Amino acid sequence: MAKAPPSTGIRNTDEIITTALAYGLTVAVDSAIGDTLTRHTVRISIPVPTAHAGTELGRTIAGDVVEMLWTKNNAKGSRGRLEDATRWSVTDHRKLCTLRAAADSVSNLGHDSNRYAREAAPLPEDVVDAPHAVFVDGHQVHPGIPAANVRTIVKSRRFRGWLVHQDDDGTIVSDDRRYVPRASAASADADT
Repeated sequence: MAKAPPSTGIRNTDEIITTALAYGLTVAVDSAIGDTLTRHTVRISIPVPTAHAGTELGRTIAGDVVEMLWTKNNAKGSRGRLEDATRWSVTDHRKLCTLRAAADSVSNLGHDSNRYAREAAPLPEDVVDAPHAVFVDGHQVHPGIPAANVRTIVKSRRFRGWLVHQDDDGTIVSDDRRYVPRASAASADADT
């Protein structure tokens, strides 16, 4: 069952969150409901590609964040309001004074995220030339698909700027899916 995306109930905020999720950005919403006012703190950041984890570039990527504070009166029919928005980076921060500036900043984060993902992604030619077992959430769902299919998956994810990486043993990892070359899958089964 798919997890519901974070939501605030404020149309403008939810549109920005939808844009961020479409780019594959990480979104966290912290809501505090008071007697008369509900406050939503929205934090949008770039997921660090595995290839850049623990590097200076990885720390720089992790420092790129957009934080927004939205408020909404609890009375029926009231509208949400952007109280504060800031674009943070490792070296500085910038206040975003308008809704348009906040939305543009999230789009820029998305473009940066796609660029980082493309740079870190394996090339289709890097895929091991062997059938690949498919694992979803650690459970094998298919005993073997052709390497050409895995190359197409890698090519598509790389083109779109979605995170995908290749382990040292040739396994292609994409979200909750793992495409393990048959030789590696057989040795993994023998080890267990």
